[in-house]
Amino acid sequence: MPEQPLPAPTVPLANRDGIISRAQARNGITVHIEYPASKHGDTITLYWGGQSQGDHTVTEQEIAALISFPIPTPETNRRYYLYYTVTDRAGTKRTSSERTVTLTA
Repeated sequence: MPEQPLPAPTVPLANRDGIISRAQARNGITVHIEYPASKHGDTITLYWGGQSQGDHTVTEQEIAALISFPIPTPETNRRYYLYYTVTDRAGTKRTSSERTVTLTA
């Protein structure tokens, strides 16, 4: 039986339809990853529009905590797909469900 995907990342600025206006995104966007099963040493990589936004290695203090990734102001009038991966210390990689965000002018 295949593992269930991890929960999708959240974007607090996005409304229920996943839409963010240019005015809202003016100072950048924050993506939150809530992964309650995280362990010290797990590496979380966020992908926004198919591009890695960097890695974050979970510390002891961050186990089961909300992890935030800042996204510089992206292009408007565009749809972005975002997801993350978690790689544990043994090298096992899991992928989250995908979230769609649309930036409007």
